[in-house]
Amino acid sequence: MGKQEPQCNDKDIYSSETKEAILNTYLGKILGAEKAAQLLKIFFLDVTRKIDQLTKHLDDRNMTEIRKIAHALKGSGKSYGFEYITETGKKLSSCAKCEDYSGLRDLIQNLDGYTKKQEEILA
Repeated sequence: MGKQEPQCNDKDIYSSETKEAILNTYLGKILGAEKAAQLLKIFFLDVTRKIDQLTKHLDDRNMTEIRKIAHALKGSGKSYGFEYITETGKKLSSCAKCEDYSGLRDLIQNLDGYTKKQEEILA
């Protein structure tokens, strides 16, 4: 078997989720919709900060730091129930290993669009 190339592209950049669907996750069931919405707003603010860091590290071509942030995104996405963020973290890590700058830029832009869409839904 040959080595599988990492997928550094992402076609499904925006969620079709609704606020009700987002808040109906286990987080919403445990905390209630209002508290979950507050927590998720903070979560997406943190993701936005990570996106800014990813962009800076990509400009600096610092793949080590990109992989660290990608790892954090994988874990936090899963913890909060956002599989898209987890999968993007995995792809970012793979692209950083291969030094696929174009793929990284696309993934970061798509993650930014996804995050903004989620923030808009939760507003």
